[in-house]
Amino acid sequence: MTEAMLTSSPDQIRNLFAIILTTCNPSNPRFLWDKFRESMSEDILARLCQNNVTYDIQFSSETFNEVLIILESKCMSICSKTLSQLGLQSPERNLDITNNADLLREKNYNTAELGKFVESNKPLLTDDQRMAYDHIMECINKENGVSFS
Repeated sequence: MTEAMLTSSPDQIRNLFAIILTTCNPSNPRFLWDKFRESMSEDILARLCQNNVTYDIQFSSETFNEVLIILESKCMSICSKTLSQLGLQSPERNLDITNNADLLREKNYNTAELGKFVESNKPLLTDDQRMAYDHIMECINKENGVSFS
């Protein structure tokens, strides 16, 4: 896989990975997935970047999920087994990131920059706003399922 990563396309790496999964019975398929998932996803990331030039798109769980869908298809063709039967997580079939500009826009943020923005604007809140902010943050931090109206 390491050599293929250096000389092959992402699709070829996915083909090799599917063959290894289905015919070699690796002892730790999850380790292989974690190690090579970015190499198997580069073409998908490139396509997303090309279709959405205004966003700084990075590898994400949605990108990797698309690769899992492709891999599961390949494995089903080779041995009629799902990824979960071969020791990997199953992909979520209801995600479509290819044309989902809203999802890409919502995930395109800098958490450090947003944290600085919040900290610099917190002192500007009125007493009522501060009380609401504190209550909301408390619920988020305690992971309370609360509805606000």
